[in-house]
Amino acid sequence: MAENVSVDPFGRYAHEMSWVAIQPFLESRGYQLRPRFHPDWEPSWLQKGLTRDEAFRIRLEDSLVILSVADLVDAIAPNGSQVVLKRVLKESNEEIMSIRLNALDKEDPYNHLIPLLDTIDLPNGNQVILVMPLLRATSVEDPSFHCQEEVIEYARQLLEGVVFLHAHNFSHRDICVSNVLMDPSRVVPSGFHFAAPYLRFESNKRKSIKTRRRCRVQPVKYFFIDFESVSFHPDGPENARVLGLFGQCNIMPELSLTVPYNPFKVDIFQIGCTIFALFMYYGGLDDFKAFFRPLCAPRPEDRPTAMEALTAFEGFVSAMKPRRRKYLVWNKEEFFHPRIVSRALVRICPSLNRFL
Repeated sequence: MAENVSVDPFGRYAHEMSWVAIQPFLESRGYQLRPRFHPDWEPSWLQKGLTRDEAFRIRLEDSLVILSVADLVDAIAPNGSQVVLKRVLKESNEEIMSIRLNALDKEDPYNHLIPLLDTIDLPNGNQVILVMPLLRATSVEDPSFHCQEEVIEYARQLLEGVVFLHAHNFSHRDICVSNVLMDPSRVVPSGFHFAAPYLRFESNKRKSIKTRRRCRVQPVKYFFIDFESVSFHPDGPENARVLGLFGQCNIMPELSLTVPYNPFKVDIFQIGCTIFALFMYYGGLDDFKAFFRPLCAPRPEDRPTAMEALTAFEGFVSAMKPRRRKYLVWNKEEFFHPRIVSRALVRICPSLNRFL
């Protein structure tokens, strides 16, 4: 990753300038980058008599920058849709696997792989751009999970996605919270800014986003992203063996540089870790912990297959009373979380119970 050092008079960073250099080429292919990435860009804050720091504090659109990812940028596609461009090495595992996975059945409801909309070979001959839809992080905020029903749907789709991958003999090997994104079209219908997901801009005027609860706008679809660690195993999940230390969640006991292990069992462990990340942040989910604990079993052979886990989960959910699924979950860092308030109200006025 490029160092976060400003390298031009207007405060653009080295990784941004690499996009500035290819902006004319991308424009010739119909992709529009934000003004900040144009070679002839002049900051809007100069006309307002502001400094760069002052412009950033008031969040002028062309002052916004992402320092954590050098290989990503947002753009407007030829059809007018918002997309994300990811620059990768040509013939890298990520390019090859992105193309192969994109060729799988898109009509299968278990397919939760981010679509590959286009590929663009760069003039330098050794890089390619992967074009994907703009999705939104499924982190704990904006919007937060609201009820058990939302968490159930999130977990169900993660399990479905792994079933789909494993059925086609692919293992992801880097499943984690940051590699699961959601389609924001129903949750944030007004859109959001790629570099500031809590804001949107209309005619360069800054506005706060308005989010909707996921349970009220179902279905909300979740997608797996980042395929640089994906591997294909033609002999199937049972016989697959790999070496290496992969993934952001890499605490599985079997990971090794010398002793082969099964990557499909790694996926199962990582799904469990991804779900348990919610348990760490949210209250109201204790009843789910016992179900997901076997996914993180220390011994790979004690973990279920993806299909076994999904089948058991559907049975677990179907045994829940419908009203139970509406139970609220809450941010543990918030003192007055909904369940405490709800219980207090019911004690004060028992007749409110049917509304809460």
